[in-house]
Amino acid sequence: MKKNHETLNTIILGKKGAETTVRIIDLLFKRPLNINQIAEQLGMHYNTASYHVNLLLESKLIKKEGGNYGAIYLPAKLLKENIHTYNKLKAELLKK
Repeated sequence: MKKNHETLNTIILGKKGAETTVRIIDLLFKRPLNINQIAEQLGMHYNTASYHVNLLLESKLIKKEGGNYGAIYLPAKLLKENIHTYNKLKAELLKK
């Protein structure tokens, strides 16, 4: 449990661009999307969206379904089980 909190803390509060990461997580909680859709809905370059999605994948906060082309991303079990911690850290980030 402590490790999960540390992972979320690092991703949400410990990295430059955390606001973008939070926007992507919030978007994926609404519905699964591919990287093109994420970039388009958040008004960012594909490479920026891809970078943040890969960080989230490496941290096991989101998961990928489908092949490489057009794969969709959605919140992983780790993120869903720690939603209260996520929301607390998100609120802390947005206060800054």
